[in-house]
Amino acid sequence: MAPMVQRYCCLLTISAWIYLVPCSYCPARKTFLTTYRNAFAFMLASVFFASYMTIDFWFVRESLRRSTPVMLGLLCLDTGSFAVLLPCLTLNGFYHRKRFIRLFNALFTREEWMLDWVTNGVGAHPIKHGRFLLAVIVIYLIYYVVPSMPSVIRLQNLFVLMRFCANFGMMEIYCACVETINLRMKQLMVLFPISATATLVPNPRDSVFDRKITVFFDRYKHYQQQIVHINKCFSLPLLNSMLIILVELSFTCFDVFHGNDIVDLGLVNFTIRQIIQLVFVFMMVRIATVSHSAAEQVEETARCTRYFDDYRLQNTRAAKQVQKFLLKNLHQKKKFSACGFFDIDNTVIYMVFSSIVTYLVILIQFKQLENDLTQPVPYNGTANGTTEAP
Repeated sequence: MAPMVQRYCCLLTISAWIYLVPCSYCPARKTFLTTYRNAFAFMLASVFFASYMTIDFWFVRESLRRSTPVMLGLLCLDTGSFAVLLPCLTLNGFYHRKRFIRLFNALFTREEWMLDWVTNGVGAHPIKHGRFLLAVIVIYLIYYVVPSMPSVIRLQNLFVLMRFCANFGMMEIYCACVETINLRMKQLMVLFPISATATLVPNPRDSVFDRKITVFFDRYKHYQQQIVHINKCFSLPLLNSMLIILVELSFTCFDVFHGNDIVDLGLVNFTIRQIIQLVFVFMMVRIATVSHSAAEQVEETARCTRYFDDYRLQNTRAAKQVQKFLLKNLHQKKKFSACGFFDIDNTVIYMVFSSIVTYLVILIQFKQLENDLTQPVPYNGTANGTTEAP
Protein backbone atom coordinates (compact mmCIF):
# COMPACT_ATOMS: atom_id res chain seq x y z
CA MET A 1 0.00 0.00 0.00
CA ALA A 2 1.33 3.41 -0.97
CA PRO A 3 2.27 5.70 1.94
CA MET A 4 -0.33 8.34 1.07
CA VAL A 5 -3.07 5.70 0.73
CA GLN A 6 -2.06 4.35 4.12
CA ARG A 7 -2.18 7.85 5.55
CA TYR A 8 -5.76 8.51 4.41
CA CYS A 9 -6.96 4.90 4.37
CA CYS A 10 -9.83 5.29 6.85
CA LEU A 11 -11.15 8.49 5.25
CA LEU A 12 -11.04 7.13 1.69
CA THR A 13 -12.65 3.81 2.67
CA ILE A 14 -15.61 5.36 4.50
CA SER A 15 -16.08 7.94 1.74
CA ALA A 16 -16.31 5.17 -0.86
CA TRP A 17 -18.88 3.29 1.24
CA ILE A 18 -21.28 6.25 1.32
CA TYR A 19 -20.41 7.43 -2.21
CA LEU A 20 -18.76 10.68 -1.26
CA VAL A 21 -16.17 9.54 -3.79
CA PRO A 22 -17.08 7.28 -6.74
CA CYS A 23 -14.05 4.99 -6.50
CA SER A 24 -12.24 2.81 -4.00
CA TYR A 25 -8.70 1.55 -3.57
CA CYS A 26 -7.90 -1.94 -4.87
CA PRO A 27 -4.93 -3.45 -2.97
CA ALA A 28 -4.44 -6.15 -5.60
CA ARG A 29 -3.98 -3.66 -8.45
CA LYS A 30 -2.63 -0.90 -6.21
CA THR A 31 -4.86 1.69 -7.83
CA PHE A 32 -8.22 3.41 -7.47
CA LEU A 33 -11.05 2.11 -9.62
CA THR A 34 -14.83 1.74 -9.71
CA THR A 35 -16.35 -1.59 -8.70
CA TYR A 36 -19.78 -3.06 -8.14
CA ARG A 37 -19.56 -1.87 -4.53
CA ASN A 38 -19.38 1.72 -5.73
CA ALA A 39 -22.40 1.12 -7.97
CA PHE A 40 -24.31 -0.28 -5.00
CA ALA A 41 -23.26 2.74 -2.91
CA PHE A 42 -24.59 5.02 -5.66
CA MET A 43 -27.97 3.26 -5.60
CA LEU A 44 -28.08 3.42 -1.80
CA ALA A 45 -27.25 7.13 -1.83
CA SER A 46 -30.09 7.71 -4.30
CA VAL A 47 -32.53 5.91 -1.98
CA PHE A 48 -31.38 8.01 0.96
CA PHE A 49 -31.77 11.13 -1.15
CA ALA A 50 -35.41 10.28 -1.90
CA SER A 51 -36.13 9.58 1.78
CA TYR A 52 -34.46 12.82 2.85
CA MET A 53 -36.54 14.82 0.40
CA THR A 54 -39.72 13.20 1.75
CA ILE A 55 -38.84 14.02 5.35
CA ASP A 56 -37.86 17.58 4.41
CA PHE A 57 -41.18 18.14 2.62
CA TRP A 58 -43.06 16.71 5.59
CA PHE A 59 -41.15 18.91 8.02
CA VAL A 60 -41.75 22.11 6.03
CA ARG A 61 -45.44 21.29 5.67
CA GLU A 62 -45.78 20.80 9.42
CA SER A 63 -43.98 24.09 10.04
CA LEU A 64 -46.46 26.04 7.90
CA ARG A 65 -48.96 26.06 10.74
CA ARG A 66 -46.78 27.44 13.52
CA SER A 67 -44.14 29.60 11.82
CA THR A 68 -44.20 33.27 10.96
CA PRO A 69 -43.44 34.26 7.34
CA VAL A 70 -39.87 35.33 8.13
CA MET A 71 -39.06 32.20 10.12
CA LEU A 72 -40.73 30.05 7.48
CA GLY A 73 -38.56 31.63 4.80
CA LEU A 74 -35.44 30.95 6.87
CA LEU A 75 -36.58 27.39 7.48
CA CYS A 76 -37.18 26.75 3.78
CA LEU A 77 -33.78 28.21 2.86
CA ASP A 78 -32.01 26.18 5.54
CA THR A 79 -33.82 22.97 4.63
CA GLY A 80 -33.33 23.54 0.92
CA SER A 81 -29.58 24.06 1.26
CA PHE A 82 -29.28 20.78 3.14
CA ALA A 83 -31.73 19.00 0.83
CA VAL A 84 -29.58 19.52 -2.27
CA LEU A 85 -26.41 18.38 -0.47
CA LEU A 86 -26.76 14.64 -1.08
CA PRO A 87 -27.84 14.85 -4.74
CA CYS A 88 -25.04 17.37 -5.28
CA LEU A 89 -22.43 15.01 -3.84
CA THR A 90 -23.85 11.93 -5.52
CA LEU A 91 -24.36 13.36 -9.01
CA ASN A 92 -21.07 15.25 -8.89
CA GLY A 93 -19.22 12.06 -8.00
CA PHE A 94 -20.96 10.08 -10.73
CA TYR A 95 -20.35 12.74 -13.38
CA HIS A 96 -16.66 13.19 -12.49
CA ARG A 97 -15.96 9.54 -11.62
CA LYS A 98 -13.17 9.16 -14.20
CA ARG A 99 -11.59 12.42 -13.14
CA PHE A 100 -11.73 11.34 -9.48
CA ILE A 101 -9.90 8.12 -10.38
CA ARG A 102 -7.16 10.02 -12.19
CA LEU A 103 -6.86 12.53 -9.36
CA PHE A 104 -6.59 9.95 -6.59
CA ASN A 105 -4.15 7.81 -8.53
CA ALA A 106 -2.01 10.87 -9.22
CA LEU A 107 -2.01 12.05 -5.60
CA PHE A 108 -2.19 8.95 -3.43
CA THR A 109 -1.08 5.81 -5.28
CA ARG A 110 1.95 7.27 -7.04
CA GLU A 111 5.12 5.97 -5.39
CA GLU A 112 7.31 8.92 -4.49
CA TRP A 113 10.01 7.14 -2.53
CA MET A 114 12.48 9.93 -3.19
CA LEU A 115 10.15 12.58 -1.76
CA ASP A 116 8.91 10.41 1.11
CA TRP A 117 12.50 9.77 2.11
CA VAL A 118 12.76 13.44 3.02
CA THR A 119 10.07 13.12 5.71
CA ASN A 120 11.00 9.57 6.74
CA GLY A 121 7.76 8.13 5.39
CA VAL A 122 4.46 10.00 5.64
CA GLY A 123 2.52 6.74 5.85
CA ALA A 124 3.98 6.02 9.27
CA HIS A 125 1.67 8.65 10.77
CA PRO A 126 -1.95 8.00 9.71
CA ILE A 127 -4.29 10.98 9.87
CA LYS A 128 -6.99 10.77 12.55
CA HIS A 129 -10.11 12.45 11.18
CA GLY A 130 -12.82 10.96 13.38
CA ARG A 131 -12.19 12.33 16.86
CA PHE A 132 -13.53 15.83 16.33
CA LEU A 133 -16.49 14.58 14.28
CA LEU A 134 -17.30 11.90 16.87
CA ALA A 135 -17.43 14.51 19.63
CA VAL A 136 -19.85 16.65 17.60
CA ILE A 137 -22.06 13.61 16.86
CA VAL A 138 -22.25 12.60 20.53
CA ILE A 139 -23.16 16.12 21.67
CA TYR A 140 -25.76 16.47 18.92
CA LEU A 141 -27.36 13.11 19.76
CA ILE A 142 -27.53 13.93 23.48
CA TYR A 143 -29.26 17.27 23.01
CA TYR A 144 -31.32 16.88 19.83
CA VAL A 145 -32.14 13.22 19.17
CA VAL A 146 -32.31 11.41 22.52
CA PRO A 147 -34.50 13.94 24.45
CA SER A 148 -38.27 13.68 24.37
CA MET A 149 -39.27 15.69 21.32
CA PRO A 150 -41.94 15.20 18.66
CA SER A 151 -41.04 12.32 16.35
CA VAL A 152 -40.90 14.60 13.31
CA ILE A 153 -38.42 16.94 14.99
CA ARG A 154 -36.17 14.12 16.18
CA LEU A 155 -36.19 12.47 12.75
CA GLN A 156 -35.40 15.78 11.09
CA ASN A 157 -32.54 16.41 13.53
CA LEU A 158 -31.14 12.94 12.84
CA PHE A 159 -31.22 13.52 9.09
CA VAL A 160 -29.56 16.92 9.51
CA LEU A 161 -26.81 15.23 11.52
CA MET A 162 -26.26 12.60 8.81
CA ARG A 163 -26.01 15.25 6.11
CA PHE A 164 -23.67 17.28 8.26
CA CYS A 165 -21.41 14.22 8.52
CA ALA A 166 -21.48 13.88 4.73
CA ASN A 167 -20.55 17.54 4.34
CA PHE A 168 -17.76 17.16 6.90
CA GLY A 169 -16.45 14.09 5.06
CA MET A 170 -16.37 15.89 1.72
CA MET A 171 -14.47 18.76 3.34
CA GLU A 172 -11.89 16.32 4.71
CA ILE A 173 -11.43 14.66 1.31
CA TYR A 174 -10.88 18.04 -0.33
CA CYS A 175 -8.41 19.05 2.38
CA ALA A 176 -6.59 15.72 2.03
CA CYS A 177 -6.04 16.34 -1.69
CA VAL A 178 -4.91 19.92 -1.12
CA GLU A 179 -2.62 18.99 1.78
CA THR A 180 -1.01 16.29 -0.36
CA ILE A 181 -0.03 18.90 -2.95
CA ASN A 182 1.23 21.17 -0.18
CA LEU A 183 3.32 18.35 1.28
CA ARG A 184 4.84 17.37 -2.06
CA MET A 185 5.84 20.96 -2.78
CA LYS A 186 7.55 21.24 0.59
CA GLN A 187 9.36 17.97 -0.06
CA LEU A 188 10.56 19.25 -3.41
CA MET A 189 12.08 22.30 -1.78
CA VAL A 190 13.83 20.14 0.81
CA LEU A 191 15.01 17.47 -1.59
CA PHE A 192 16.36 19.95 -4.12
CA PRO A 193 18.04 22.80 -2.19
CA ILE A 194 18.05 25.08 -5.19
CA SER A 195 18.97 28.17 -3.23
CA ALA A 196 22.38 26.63 -2.56
CA THR A 197 23.49 25.45 -5.99
CA ALA A 198 27.04 24.79 -4.89
CA THR A 199 25.86 22.24 -2.34
CA LEU A 200 23.69 20.45 -4.85
CA VAL A 201 26.48 19.19 -7.06
CA PRO A 202 30.09 20.34 -7.45
CA ASN A 203 29.96 20.62 -11.22
CA PRO A 204 26.82 22.30 -12.61
CA ARG A 205 27.52 20.80 -16.03
CA ASP A 206 27.37 17.29 -14.62
CA SER A 207 24.66 15.03 -16.07
CA VAL A 208 23.51 14.19 -12.53
CA PHE A 209 22.71 17.85 -12.03
CA ASP A 210 20.59 17.89 -15.19
CA ARG A 211 18.73 14.77 -14.11
CA LYS A 212 17.89 16.27 -10.72
CA ILE A 213 16.62 19.43 -12.35
CA THR A 214 14.51 17.37 -14.74
CA VAL A 215 13.04 15.36 -11.86
CA PHE A 216 12.20 18.57 -10.01
CA PHE A 217 10.39 20.08 -12.99
CA ASP A 218 8.56 16.82 -13.71
CA ARG A 219 7.29 16.45 -10.14
CA TYR A 220 6.34 20.10 -9.91
CA LYS A 221 4.37 19.98 -13.16
CA HIS A 222 2.63 16.76 -12.14
CA TYR A 223 1.32 18.07 -8.82
CA GLN A 224 0.57 21.55 -10.10
CA GLN A 225 -1.69 20.07 -12.77
CA GLN A 226 -3.75 18.34 -10.08
CA ILE A 227 -5.06 21.74 -8.95
CA VAL A 228 -7.15 21.89 -12.12
CA HIS A 229 -8.61 18.44 -11.42
CA ILE A 230 -9.35 19.35 -7.81
CA ASN A 231 -11.20 22.48 -8.92
CA LYS A 232 -13.34 20.50 -11.35
CA CYS A 233 -14.06 17.64 -8.95
CA PHE A 234 -14.89 19.70 -5.86
CA SER A 235 -16.26 23.00 -7.19
CA LEU A 236 -19.95 22.11 -6.95
CA PRO A 237 -19.73 20.47 -3.50
CA LEU A 238 -17.71 23.43 -2.23
CA LEU A 239 -20.30 25.89 -3.51
CA ASN A 240 -23.01 23.93 -1.73
CA SER A 241 -20.92 23.73 1.44
CA MET A 242 -20.33 27.48 1.42
CA LEU A 243 -24.07 28.04 0.95
CA ILE A 244 -24.84 25.78 3.92
CA ILE A 245 -22.22 27.52 6.06
CA LEU A 246 -23.57 30.95 5.11
CA VAL A 247 -27.19 30.00 5.79
CA GLU A 248 -26.44 28.21 9.07
CA LEU A 249 -24.32 31.02 10.47
CA SER A 250 -26.84 33.66 9.38
CA PHE A 251 -29.62 31.65 10.97
CA THR A 252 -27.56 31.25 14.16
CA CYS A 253 -26.87 34.99 14.44
CA PHE A 254 -30.53 35.81 13.83
CA ASP A 255 -31.55 33.17 16.39
CA VAL A 256 -29.29 34.73 19.02
CA PHE A 257 -30.56 38.23 18.21
CA HIS A 258 -34.20 37.16 18.24
CA GLY A 259 -33.95 35.00 21.36
CA ASN A 260 -37.40 33.37 21.25
CA ASP A 261 -35.98 29.83 21.32
CA ILE A 262 -34.43 30.41 24.74
CA VAL A 263 -37.87 30.00 26.32
CA ASP A 264 -38.68 26.86 24.31
CA LEU A 265 -35.32 25.07 24.66
CA GLY A 266 -33.96 26.48 27.88
CA LEU A 267 -30.75 28.40 28.27
CA VAL A 268 -28.47 25.34 28.40
CA ASN A 269 -29.87 23.63 25.29
CA PHE A 270 -30.00 26.92 23.43
CA THR A 271 -26.35 27.62 24.25
CA ILE A 272 -25.29 24.11 23.23
CA ARG A 273 -27.07 24.50 19.91
CA GLN A 274 -25.26 27.74 19.15
CA ILE A 275 -21.91 26.18 20.09
CA ILE A 276 -22.57 23.28 17.72
CA GLN A 277 -23.20 25.78 14.94
CA LEU A 278 -19.64 27.04 15.43
CA VAL A 279 -18.51 23.81 13.77
CA PHE A 280 -19.45 25.47 10.49
CA VAL A 281 -17.00 28.26 11.28
CA PHE A 282 -14.31 25.63 11.76
CA MET A 283 -15.16 24.04 8.41
CA MET A 284 -15.01 27.35 6.57
CA VAL A 285 -11.72 28.38 8.18
CA ARG A 286 -10.15 24.98 7.51
CA ILE A 287 -11.10 24.99 3.83
CA ALA A 288 -9.84 28.55 3.36
CA THR A 289 -6.56 28.21 5.25
CA VAL A 290 -5.60 24.85 3.75
CA SER A 291 -6.24 26.09 0.21
CA HIS A 292 -4.40 29.36 0.81
CA SER A 293 -1.40 27.60 2.32
CA ALA A 294 -1.14 25.13 -0.57
CA ALA A 295 -1.43 27.85 -3.23
CA GLU A 296 1.26 29.90 -1.50
CA GLN A 297 3.51 26.85 -1.26
CA VAL A 298 3.13 26.07 -4.97
CA GLU A 299 4.08 29.65 -5.82
CA GLU A 300 7.00 29.65 -3.40
CA THR A 301 8.33 26.40 -4.85
CA ALA A 302 8.26 27.93 -8.32
CA ARG A 303 9.99 31.12 -7.12
CA CYS A 304 12.87 29.26 -5.54
CA THR A 305 14.15 28.28 -9.00
CA ARG A 306 15.20 31.90 -9.54
CA TYR A 307 18.32 31.13 -7.52
CA PHE A 308 19.54 29.09 -10.47
CA ASP A 309 20.46 32.35 -12.13
CA ASP A 310 24.15 31.78 -11.50
CA TYR A 311 27.15 32.63 -13.66
CA ARG A 312 28.27 28.99 -13.49
CA LEU A 313 25.07 27.92 -15.26
CA GLN A 314 25.28 30.28 -18.22
CA ASN A 315 24.76 28.63 -21.60
CA THR A 316 23.97 25.28 -20.01
CA ARG A 317 21.01 23.01 -20.49
CA ALA A 318 19.96 23.57 -16.87
CA ALA A 319 19.87 27.34 -17.36
CA LYS A 320 17.61 26.99 -20.39
CA GLN A 321 15.29 24.65 -18.49
CA VAL A 322 15.06 27.08 -15.60
CA GLN A 323 14.30 30.04 -17.85
CA LYS A 324 11.59 28.09 -19.63
CA PHE A 325 10.14 26.94 -16.30
CA LEU A 326 10.07 30.45 -14.84
CA LEU A 327 8.51 31.90 -17.95
CA LYS A 328 5.72 29.33 -17.83
CA ASN A 329 4.96 29.11 -14.11
CA LEU A 330 6.10 32.20 -12.26
CA HIS A 331 3.47 34.56 -13.68
CA GLN A 332 0.69 31.98 -14.17
CA LYS A 333 -0.60 31.40 -10.67
CA LYS A 334 -2.89 28.43 -10.24
CA LYS A 335 -5.36 28.84 -7.42
CA PHE A 336 -8.12 26.75 -5.93
CA SER A 337 -11.54 28.05 -6.92
CA ALA A 338 -15.21 27.13 -6.78
CA CYS A 339 -16.52 26.98 -10.35
CA GLY A 340 -14.55 30.14 -11.10
CA PHE A 341 -16.92 32.28 -9.00
CA PHE A 342 -14.31 33.02 -6.34
CA ASP A 343 -10.88 31.87 -5.25
CA ILE A 344 -10.71 29.64 -2.20
CA ASP A 345 -8.23 31.34 0.09
CA ASN A 346 -8.25 33.47 3.23
CA THR A 347 -10.46 36.08 1.55
CA VAL A 348 -13.33 33.57 1.70
CA ILE A 349 -13.50 34.09 5.47
CA TYR A 350 -14.00 37.84 5.03
CA MET A 351 -16.49 37.29 2.21
CA VAL A 352 -18.65 34.91 4.27
CA PHE A 353 -18.68 37.04 7.41
CA SER A 354 -19.48 40.21 5.46
CA SER A 355 -22.35 38.36 3.76
CA ILE A 356 -23.62 37.17 7.15
CA VAL A 357 -23.72 40.75 8.45
CA THR A 358 -25.58 41.89 5.33
CA TYR A 359 -28.15 39.10 5.52
CA LEU A 360 -28.58 39.60 9.26
CA VAL A 361 -29.45 43.26 8.75
CA ILE A 362 -31.97 42.30 6.06
CA LEU A 363 -33.56 39.65 8.30
CA ILE A 364 -33.85 42.05 11.22
CA GLN A 365 -35.57 44.60 8.98
CA PHE A 366 -38.00 42.00 7.68
CA LYS A 367 -38.72 40.82 11.22
CA GLN A 368 -39.39 44.38 12.35
CA LEU A 369 -41.69 44.92 9.38
CA GLU A 370 -43.51 41.70 10.23
CA ASN A 371 -44.01 42.83 13.83
CA ASP A 372 -45.35 46.21 12.68
CA LEU A 373 -47.85 44.56 10.33
CA THR A 374 -49.11 42.03 12.88
CA GLN A 375 -49.56 44.48 15.75
CA PRO A 376 -53.13 45.79 16.18
CA VAL A 377 -53.62 49.45 15.31
CA PRO A 378 -55.51 51.43 17.99
CA TYR A 379 -58.38 53.62 16.86
CA ASN A 380 -60.16 56.57 18.53
CA GLY A 381 -63.86 57.12 17.99
CA THR A 382 -65.07 60.70 17.33
CA ALA A 383 -68.35 62.32 16.67
CA ASN A 384 -67.68 62.49 12.94
CA GLY A 385 -66.52 58.86 12.63
CA THR A 386 -63.55 56.67 13.42
CA THR A 387 -60.07 57.98 12.82
CA GLU A 388 -56.67 56.48 13.43
CA ALA A 389 -54.97 57.49 16.65
CA PRO A 390 -51.85 59.63 16.37
